[in-house]
Amino acid sequence: MMKQKSLARLSLLFLFAIVLVTGCKGPETTVVRQNPIAAAPDTSETTDTTASEPSAAFRQINIGEINPIPTMDPLFAENAGTMRALQLVYEGLVRFDRQGDVVPGIATNWTVTDDSLQYTFTLRNNVYYHDNNAFNNGIGRKFKASDVKFAFNRMAMNSVPDHAAQLFMSVEGFEPFYREQHNIFNPGKRVLNGVTGVRTPNDTTVVFRLEEKDSHLLQKLASPYALIYPREAITNNNPDQFKAVGTGPFTLSQNRGDSLYTFARFNDYYNPEQPRVNRVDVIVKKREANLFKSFTTRNIHIIPELGLQMLQGVLDENGALKASYADSYRLSNPNGYTFYSLNRNSNAGLSREKSAGVTALFDSTETFENIPSGFVRFMKPMNRENNQNNVQARVSEGDTLNITNTDDSYSLQFLVKLRNKLNEAGATLRVYNIFTPTRNIGLYTTHNLPFYSGYIPEYSEDRLLSFRVHQKALSQNEIENLYFNSFPWWLDMRTVTTSLVP
Repeated sequence: MMKQKSLARLSLLFLFAIVLVTGCKGPETTVVRQNPIAAAPDTSETTDTTASEPSAAFRQINIGEINPIPTMDPLFAENAGTMRALQLVYEGLVRFDRQGDVVPGIATNWTVTDDSLQYTFTLRNNVYYHDNNAFNNGIGRKFKASDVKFAFNRMAMNSVPDHAAQLFMSVEGFEPFYREQHNIFNPGKRVLNGVTGVRTPNDTTVVFRLEEKDSHLLQKLASPYALIYPREAITNNNPDQFKAVGTGPFTLSQNRGDSLYTFARFNDYYNPEQPRVNRVDVIVKKREANLFKSFTTRNIHIIPELGLQMLQGVLDENGALKASYADSYRLSNPNGYTFYSLNRNSNAGLSREKSAGVTALFDSTETFENIPSGFVRFMKPMNRENNQNNVQARVSEGDTLNITNTDDSYSLQFLVKLRNKLNEAGATLRVYNIFTPTRNIGLYTTHNLPFYSGYIPEYSEDRLLSFRVHQKALSQNEIENLYFNSFPWWLDMRTVTTSLVP
């Protein structure tokens, strides 16, 4: 039955091997594969057919995450778990390898002019998008240079977060287009059509022209914010309707809310030897106890980011795996870390004196309980060092401090710690079920976007204190070729394999 279905689809596809699409700018040639895999249906309510037919060669790896993955739109990514999932589906012009070096992605090579103001990328000629109902007939088309220009124009739009835009302000014409999009609300008054510094002389060449030198441009292009997708993925600029279709090693075959994503091997990936597994499931469990239980029962094979409770449970006082786990699991110690901050909302009524009292509740030796020293480090800005004797004068008995909510596991643990500190001083912490500060909320927490450290200045005069969490990862011993680098969001599943058989 499967063979009959494949033959029927193959015959149909030969009829549509080359589709001419007529647009407002004249005919455009869209090339689709002559030997595609089955078209991926809508990602909301589907069943992965690959996973339903396991064989002796079938390999599946399940990844466990502690933070939600609310979107597969690269421009809306705000945590490392989301960025790890994005790398399964999408690819950029370049990417990082396990040493943290920039290597080719969709681009095979690039040249830089002597003045470092122009970068020319040559694109692969055998890259196709996944089958998806975003395309006519559900068949993925060939990737082309204009997709890169579209993605960069969208970065500057006022309908998306500006995380990506802040990385590429050095590109010629990016800032003017960004400013117009964000400051001129009447579309009829806008005069700019896009980012002039991204040019596409043909379907396999992209040229970036810079206003000023940017020694980190290649690294920024390797970030999750510079992943490429087709214009067909966009539906009314609504991230909830974004079609997760890319050119990466895996296709998104189904998802259930923000807690389960199933990815199937993309059989038409430009490297026929990758990926080495058939299926990857990303499973989100907000309770760490449930996540670790699934790991111990081998329903989860990799936990790329250990939460606080898991750190407390699996590590000994020296930071190594406890003896009871050492023979079954592998602990990885990447160099990556994430900064978390407690901030004062200057538009609220919280005084500087009172906020200084909050800072004084913590010292540089502060940590979370029952974890080895060095994994979490608290820091205060130099101008916020305070005399501990002044705490009572600034945070008084009966005080109530308001703070925003958070869905990040470490930030939640910090709120518990802050509440306990305030309670000891006779004060109360009230958590509002809102994720942005208002004039009634004097405190809020943030964590640095996982890619930004070292590339975008993030210092804030309203930062009261911060703490840094080093990434720790756990995997089953049967997982092979698993590597991490200094970016906590980086996870390359192309060469990872396993001897576990479902």
